[in-house]
Amino acid sequence: NYIDKVFGTGLTQKHNVTVQGGSEKTRYFASFGYLGQKGNIDNFNYNRYNVRANIDSEIARNFKFSLGLSGVLSNRHTPAFNSGGTDANSYVGEAGWLSIANQTIQMHPYLPEKYDGLYTASIKKNTTLPQSPLAAIYESGYKKTRGVSLSVNAAISYELPWVKGLVLKLSGSFDWGSSYNKNLNTPYNLMSYSSGEWKKTADPRGNGDGNNLGEGSSYWQQLVGQASVSYVNSFGKNNLDLLALLEVRDARSNDLSAYVKEIPFASLPELSNGKPTQSPVMGSSDASRSAGYVFRARYDYDERYLAEFTGRLDGSYKFAGMLKTRWGFFPSASLGWRISKESFMSGVDCIDDLKIRGSVGLLGNDSVSSYMFLSSYSLYSSMIAYPQPGGGITSNPAYYPSGVPNTDLSWEKTLSYNVGFDLSMWDSKLALEVDGFYNWTYDMLTYQSSGFPSSMGGYYPTWVNGNAVDTKGIDILVSHKNSFMAGPSPFHYGISASLTYSKTRWLKYNDDPNIPSGRKRVGTTYGTFMAWQAEGLYRSEEEIDNSAWYGTRPCVGDIKYVDLNGDGKIDEQDKTIIGRPNMPELTFGLNLWFEWNGIDFNAQFTGGALFDVSMTGTYYNYNDDNTIWTQTFKENANSPLYLVENAYSIYNPEGTFPRLTLGNTGHGGDNGLCSTFWIRNGRYVRLKSAQLGYSFPQKWIRKIRMENLRIFLEGQNLFTIDGLPEGIDPESPGVNNGYYPQQKLLMGGLTITF
Repeated sequence: NYIDKVFGTGLTQKHNVTVQGGSEKTRYFASFGYLGQKGNIDNFNYNRYNVRANIDSEIARNFKFSLGLSGVLSNRHTPAFNSGGTDANSYVGEAGWLSIANQTIQMHPYLPEKYDGLYTASIKKNTTLPQSPLAAIYESGYKKTRGVSLSVNAAISYELPWVKGLVLKLSGSFDWGSSYNKNLNTPYNLMSYSSGEWKKTADPRGNGDGNNLGEGSSYWQQLVGQASVSYVNSFGKNNLDLLALLEVRDARSNDLSAYVKEIPFASLPELSNGKPTQSPVMGSSDASRSAGYVFRARYDYDERYLAEFTGRLDGSYKFAGMLKTRWGFFPSASLGWRISKESFMSGVDCIDDLKIRGSVGLLGNDSVSSYMFLSSYSLYSSMIAYPQPGGGITSNPAYYPSGVPNTDLSWEKTLSYNVGFDLSMWDSKLALEVDGFYNWTYDMLTYQSSGFPSSMGGYYPTWVNGNAVDTKGIDILVSHKNSFMAGPSPFHYGISASLTYSKTRWLKYNDDPNIPSGRKRVGTTYGTFMAWQAEGLYRSEEEIDNSAWYGTRPCVGDIKYVDLNGDGKIDEQDKTIIGRPNMPELTFGLNLWFEWNGIDFNAQFTGGALFDVSMTGTYYNYNDDNTIWTQTFKENANSPLYLVENAYSIYNPEGTFPRLTLGNTGHGGDNGLCSTFWIRNGRYVRLKSAQLGYSFPQKWIRKIRMENLRIFLEGQNLFTIDGLPEGIDPESPGVNNGYYPQQKLLMGGLTITF
């Protein structure tokens, strides 16, 4: 069982020490922490040390100063093997984990761990890449990554004595980080079994360059400055809060990497000992800037009538021009009425607080690649080819246009409406919050790769302000807490439940004008699947004779598709938008807690409903799946046991999964098409976390000069209730890169306060 052989039990330890104190005018705080993680696969280790310190002081009358420092030092060690090759900048943390996990799943259980002293491997069909997770873990070399980051923030404020409530403030922060990695890749041999004999296979990464070494370093920094004027004052029952703020941000980054091959001794991994490759040195840099002006005005009368207005003027370096495109103005306003403070509510003793409120606001988003308003070019190594005098062809590198500039590109905008009420009763023993919302997102930043006229001469993608969606829904939060005497101590308990329903639909989408109406996105729910409809499996040759099919003639046991347009064949015209979205329209949570006689307990449940999950790697409008679900033995892959056991065959004519095949098309059938056959209801409930603790009595710990002593046990992802096959996680159901199993975490801890 290779899964049991590769995967073990990980270990995480976390320690933290905190010191705080001060005087009437000065307060200080400092904490020191350590996090150590040993992965559930050997040779995956991570260590992190962090420190944080703050000081707040009134340095003179009406002058206040604050300073904060934080730093992190981290070290990561992983095997060198990863699906991205040996690039010095390739990240081998999660990427390497997934690659090894993927290999583990595809290992055949009949292969021994070693043969003739070498690790055994499964060979993918039609490739030279064997699968051997144990060799990847123990013989592929290593990657060591060291990171350090520092953050400094400071602020000084002055309250003008001659204007009550008027405060001038300057603040700034500086963030800096650096990372260095060293990646030594060592070749190794494997034994593979094919056609009845064992064969030795060399370096699974397909290179014969001996020991390869990559080193890379990067740094980034960000400087943020703020200047603000605030005014807070009350005039009788009138309360006023004003703020004007200017913020500027400057960020820069740089990275550099080098790569050599054929290092003679792996014990001397230095760049000077190797030979340069075709691209021995690589580097890049980036810079970004933004500025923003903020104004906020709050007013309330006796905390009964409330109003707030906020305006933001933001500028982004990602857009050209000035006010029309680069700068965006985003106002918002809200009103509230605390009914519980009205005189006619004075006799209603059971209600502590009752408030109704409403708001409307415009938000901006600049999440798009930089410099899309400029013409972009890419370097192609063999763009220009010409014949040589003595024969043969020589090619030279050249730049080519890779995108169309869009000088009109601007902010994506979301107009949000919200109405709701807050209710608290019986000394806050019962509380209820209800919100209804509607969001209209327009001028969406959209990547467009089609719709260009042929006269442009090629494929030139660009970004545009294109699509539009709207979202409407409701949020509900209800909570209850109480206490009563239970023996020698009071029993305190609480429960809170939240529920959110939201539905998002396409209002505008760049559909091809020639596609059938059933495949147009406008008016449909966001995140739904574009797929074929399935009618189960073919059970007889006669059924095949009387049906339309996709591509080549199917076999008994293949998936049967519906001919939606009735033209006697299955093709792209039969695809349609089906099912519910791939994210929950309904999410809910439940929190439970109690405290009694030093014992405390809390548990958090989460869940989702009204959404679908694909059991394959096919999403949206992709036609073909490429996972071991629908291509059971493709490239000698391995598949879940229950799929194999329940597949159709002459020995299992009532099988619920398609017949087992070596491929995905032709005689392998077309069972990998995105269809309703592979889509399941994704509803689930998960115990996200639970913690049980005990605080020792004060009369015990005071004798050893402790203020508090608490021990606890905690578990995360303890169980999930759903209707999905084993290995499919409803919160992240993709299987394209192999299964990434949900991690169950069990931990114990000790908290000491002096």
